[in-house]
Amino acid sequence: FDLFGIRYTGSGYLGSALAMDKGISKKMFEAAGIPTPHGISLKKENRDTAFSATGLTLPCVVKPCCGGSSIGVSIVRTEDEYEAALAEAFRYEDEIIVEDYIQGREFSVGVIKFQALPVIEIAPVEGFYDYKNKYKAGSAVETCPANLPSKIAKRMQEVAVQVCETLG
Repeated sequence: FDLFGIRYTGSGYLGSALAMDKGISKKMFEAAGIPTPHGISLKKENRDTAFSATGLTLPCVVKPCCGGSSIGVSIVRTEDEYEAALAEAFRYEDEIIVEDYIQGREFSVGVIKFQALPVIEIAPVEGFYDYKNKYKAGSAVETCPANLPSKIAKRMQEVAVQVCETLG
């Protein structure tokens, strides 16, 4: 669209491409001081499959480096689940991210022209907010605005704007 001058809603092509590469965006967030879970990237051809080699603790999240909609994402709670999670993520990409799992509620903050929208809470009926829960009707409840103390909501909005500024 950019090449043809067609107007659209959303980030530009560069910001979108950076956001889709979780490895690059994670490094950019760390450099900008944006909070992000501790993690590592693994390449298919030179990975050490032992969980102990990651330096992380359980539970953790294993996900493809690129892509979206939580395709190939696993929450790993035991070392026995780790190898299966790697195999699942490597089905989609040759590079994956393994990072600390942050227990808690799920939220989303939209940003338009570097102005944050209200915080939305996303509560899956069961499990985590995976592909099925994102696209199957009735699988998640979205609450807008989220029921949060205003100080926390404001901080979430500030971080969302900082993410957009960082990615472009």
